[in-house]
Amino acid sequence: LPITVNMIVQHVLMFGNQLGQVDQVLWSLVQEMRISIIYPLIALMVLKLSTRRLVLVVAVIEASLAGALIAFPNIPTTLQSFHSTVHFATIFVFGAWLAKNHKELGERLMKLRRSARVVIALVAFLAYSLGMKILWGKQIQTHFIEPFQRHFPHAWFTQPALMGFVVNASGDWLAAFCAAVAILYALHQRQVRAALHFYPTLITGRASYTLYLVHALVLWALLF
Repeated sequence: LPITVNMIVQHVLMFGNQLGQVDQVLWSLVQEMRISIIYPLIALMVLKLSTRRLVLVVAVIEASLAGALIAFPNIPTTLQSFHSTVHFATIFVFGAWLAKNHKELGERLMKLRRSARVVIALVAFLAYSLGMKILWGKQIQTHFIEPFQRHFPHAWFTQPALMGFVVNASGDWLAAFCAAVAILYALHQRQVRAALHFYPTLITGRASYTLYLVHALVLWALLF
């Protein structure tokens, strides 16, 4: 698409339907900005509600998002859409819950046998870093969604919008749980803490977010 004044304005204001045309990572900044506005409500909810009730709230929200796509299949579900904002907000709820309960969870994790801790860390690392969300989505698509669509081509539960949401949402939650494991190890495993405080690691960490913000621009520039 040609770069227009309207597109530039949308990028600056982080609002509109042409976000990501210049810098593909902008969608995440948009979602972080939106959710930061309602984050005090998320924090209050996490502080006030029990874990069971939080799970129920998250389940109801995700089910409502799926139901909205059944009733209105043309709702925008792009990464910068408001539909996605609500979905990502539920993962922020999980993050707030993790911040509240990480000491108890970390203690339980550290009480496990060393071999069990190694296996958990390895599985979480591989699942997160090797693109398990993409592999997960392909498996769900191949073995569940496509057979359903062949047998029930006009059923409400095989609508492309709904199926796409199920695949993406389940992949996001898989990634969230893997990231939670990494956070627990970073906070409570002595060797991991030492590695993260190693000076070259700190330098890499400080630069990583800046690199994330510009890496797409650099790759596109090199491509052309």
